[in-house]
Amino acid sequence: MVFRNLRNSLRDYEAIDNDTYLIINIQKGITMFNIIKKAKRPMAWSMLLSMVLVFMFTALVSLVGIKPEKVAAGYSQPDTVTTEAGKYVYDEANLLDSSEEELIHKKILEVKEETGMTAYVFFVEAGKSDYDNNKEIQNIYDYGFDNGTVETDAVMLYFDYGHQAGYRFYDVYSWEGAQRYINSDRCSSIDDYIIDNMGDGNYYSACKNFVSRISYYYNYVPMLLRPGVQLIIAIVIGAFITLMIVANAGGKDTTSAATYMTNMQGAVTARRDDYIRTSVTKTRIESSSGSSGRSGGGHSFSSGGGRHV
Repeated sequence: MVFRNLRNSLRDYEAIDNDTYLIINIQKGITMFNIIKKAKRPMAWSMLLSMVLVFMFTALVSLVGIKPEKVAAGYSQPDTVTTEAGKYVYDEANLLDSSEEELIHKKILEVKEETGMTAYVFFVEAGKSDYDNNKEIQNIYDYGFDNGTVETDAVMLYFDYGHQAGYRFYDVYSWEGAQRYINSDRCSSIDDYIIDNMGDGNYYSACKNFVSRISYYYNYVPMLLRPGVQLIIAIVIGAFITLMIVANAGGKDTTSAATYMTNMQGAVTARRDDYIRTSVTKTRIESSSGSSGRSGGGHSFSSGGGRHV
């Protein structure tokens, strides 16, 4: 009850000015005092404590004149880029020229039209740690999503150029519905697919290949589901069944071991084991460095685990 009254008092204060807030709580206090006089002792003490705390809070915020901020959304405003509606390439590190940015932008629009997923490129020069870079891209998405400047089903390439060669971090992230096609394993595959471009400083090709892979995975069909492969499988299965039918079509052989035995009992007279060979089968265990999770703003995402160039 005490905490409920405090929460309600805070909610009222967020919506009105200080003087009105003070008057409302004085009226509430008078009403509560009249109820306390009629209540039983244990309940009266609880209500009295609630009234005291509410009035202490009222006096504090009214005298100071500072409104309490609403509860934080769980993320911070990004400090590397400010997203804009309709803009998909953010080259804060000046690694692309204007014509390259325009070509990448055009490619992103084509893939967006085809797949419904929106690609973003962020080249920054922050010099952050890997952990802070991961938090930064989450802040970029959360802040941009809440402000309507980032699409929901986004796939992002983030690169921090602010380190010396060999320590520059980049990673691919997919958000919300885009994870249906670009999961953590595929984010990791895209990281590997563009690592030579990134390492060689061919950032335009890296961006172009990054966007192209979104289209590739959107249209990807597993090998066993491809029409030609299914036809071959059907032919093989049909041939096997036909051979089985033909093999069983002849007369039945009634000969058995008893045909060659006399009434005398048989016995094993000798036994020998010969070692021929050893067979060892090795199976490679595949692993992925990608991961999935939720951002501070509560949005689901997958990533490739990051690479350094």
